[in-house]
Amino acid sequence: MGILKRRINHIIKSENEFFEQEGQDVTFSLRGEKHACSNPDCHWDERYQASSNPTCSICGGKYWIYSTTSYTRKALIHWVTGLELKELEMGGVKVGDCTLTFSSKDENLLNTLLTEKGYLFLDKKKLSPKSVTIDNFGTTVVVITSRVA
Repeated sequence: MGILKRRINHIIKSENEFFEQEGQDVTFSLRGEKHACSNPDCHWDERYQASSNPTCSICGGKYWIYSTTSYTRKALIHWVTGLELKELEMGGVKVGDCTLTFSSKDENLLNTLLTEKGYLFLDKKKLSPKSVTIDNFGTTVVVITSRVA
């Protein structure tokens, strides 16, 4: 068991170095706490569950403003093409979706991203995660995403 554990640790170390050298920066954006709009002309309408000022310049008529936390990590990027759709086992994947491969050290952050309805940003494109899976050895995490308009 000791030999296998050392081998997996070696693979993780090698892959982490590879991600740092060859990976592209991907920004995670997690939605944080919500705060009430600070505009004195904007109030919460209990009856309609909406802002009393739909043209508010601060909240955009939503009343609630969410704080965001951002993280940047390195990932290997792969855009899905028409030929590869047959190889992907997950339904709902379209041409133009993106597969991102991260180091296993980012697994908790990626699962949080999926459960908290966060987003990823790559080359100014907003991506929404569809699935987060870890490989059999526990060394990499694969995220399948789709573009958000």
